[in-house]
Amino acid sequence: MAPRRWVKRSLQGGAEDSQTACKKEEVETPSLRPSLSTEGASVAVVGGGFAGLFCAERLAELGFDVTLFRARSRLSATQMEHEHNTVYTRPGAAFFDYGCQLITAGDPWFRGRMEAYEAQGLCHKPNVSVLSKTHGLQRFAEPPGWAGTRGMWQFQEQVAEEVIARCKIKLITTATSWPPKVGTRYPDKPLLLDDYHYGPSGWVLGNQKGQSFGPYQVLCGAFNSQTMLNTQLKRREVSKMRDYLKQIRFQTPIVAMVAFERPLELDFTCAFVAENRCLAWVSNNNRKIAGGRFESKRELWTLIGTADYSYHLFEKLGTGGYKKVALKDFLDSFGELVGRNLHERGPEAVRIMHWEAGVEANTPPSDKGCLWDAEKRLGWCGPWATFASAEGSALSGRCLAEVVAAGGPAEVGYPQGSWRDAACRLRPGYVRLSQGFFYAPGAPDCLVSIDPPATAGTEDPNCWCLGLRVQGMRFSGLGCRV
Repeated sequence: MAPRRWVKRSLQGGAEDSQTACKKEEVETPSLRPSLSTEGASVAVVGGGFAGLFCAERLAELGFDVTLFRARSRLSATQMEHEHNTVYTRPGAAFFDYGCQLITAGDPWFRGRMEAYEAQGLCHKPNVSVLSKTHGLQRFAEPPGWAGTRGMWQFQEQVAEEVIARCKIKLITTATSWPPKVGTRYPDKPLLLDDYHYGPSGWVLGNQKGQSFGPYQVLCGAFNSQTMLNTQLKRREVSKMRDYLKQIRFQTPIVAMVAFERPLELDFTCAFVAENRCLAWVSNNNRKIAGGRFESKRELWTLIGTADYSYHLFEKLGTGGYKKVALKDFLDSFGELVGRNLHERGPEAVRIMHWEAGVEANTPPSDKGCLWDAEKRLGWCGPWATFASAEGSALSGRCLAEVVAAGGPAEVGYPQGSWRDAACRLRPGYVRLSQGFFYAPGAPDCLVSIDPPATAGTEDPNCWCLGLRVQGMRFSGLGCRV
């Protein structure tokens, strides 16, 4: 295999041009119901993040027989290690939210769902501020969004458990027990699924163990990792979908999980960082998790870099040198913003990652909210079709379910034309930041949408390799967006 070559693909025009070229209206879920010919039809949904989960939920509500495939890789268990735990909180163990940091909701349906989960105690609204050199610390009048009460990963799992049980969705997963015990290992291979065959009876899914699932009348996909697209969508009948999805580009923030021996003595929980070349977000996990009742011997912070800074630093130094430089720059910038020398607080970089498949940065030239191959009854959903956030993922999943229920109108298809920068999806009240889209009406004036950032792509479609090895482990962007 030829070496991977990341390239920056220039955008035609600025954000205004993109907004003009791509419709800005909110992706609406049409009011549709399944026809008699499709009610009770079997559907396989592959991908257990918010896109796949809420696609499966809506299909079940509309009367379909739904099977949801959710995989567990070695990463899921290795992240339960004492100093690398980003999955489940445990007494005395370090814990970090490392991916999705905050879930906001501008859509009334999604806001209602988040409020319901808050009432059940699954999530809460942390104290969120905006931190900048010019204006210091500015607080929101009302908390703009939610975080998982016990972390974002556990929140996603609790939502999945509730949806699967309530809607009586069939679940096929590699995990025999969850959460895993310390030391548990799930093999990366063979994959739960790596073969998709479409024939006269419908879709039959299989793997290298010789297991076979199906047939299903409809197949809905909800993942966009280029590694998985190449690994799983090998057959001719799925090649058109695979090649179309390879047009996705990503903002690639650097994420640092830092443990401080001595507390920073700051009176905020988490903050968007504005007007800073290095930092985009800072969060105190001790205060953010469990409503501030999470105990740890050290103060645990998640620091996320800006998209442009992260891209150019990794492009310059590669895997061999970016971590040390990023840590110093993050600590210097954060310290300058809060008026403290953070190097004197005993910082330790527990983990630093380049989130290569982190945040979708472009979108198809369509406002349909999903893709649909009418000939093969094959659909795909994800935040790239709406906007990069947990909310965008959920809305795309529901859009695809409604398309299936409508009998798969051919006009959804594969939208023709160049993909646009994600700025075209901005709507009133939203900001597009280095770590995704956020609904933040009434935010301080200094919190503004970023210009179209440098994005990761590849010159050779056969050489996508988005897995990132950090301390012997592979990391891929979370498909849940949560």
